[in-house]
Amino acid sequence: YPDKSNDIMTLMELHLKADAKPDLPFKIVKAYAPNVLFFWPFANLSNKLTFAFWTNTMKELQTIKENLEKQAEISSVTPTILYVGYIFSTWRDQIPKN
Repeated sequence: YPDKSNDIMTLMELHLKADAKPDLPFKIVKAYAPNVLFFWPFANLSNKLTFAFWTNTMKELQTIKENLEKQAEISSVTPTILYVGYIFSTWRDQIPKN
């Protein structure tokens, strides 16, 4: 729940250049640990990655974004700051607990 935390959770969509190497996401995880929570690659969108970052300040987030934009294999970075979270009911909530 981002709205219950003093930290900042952000999804960063990275648009990759055609010459981006397959190991780029792992290099990003290593470079920005422990701020990286996880990343999603997309099989049908090979030029995009989505990373979840957790930062303490907006300045820290800004620094990460600017550093990612400087990388040769990345053409653009689009941050989406999460400010509220919800958990929706699903079919699993209907299963009786034993």
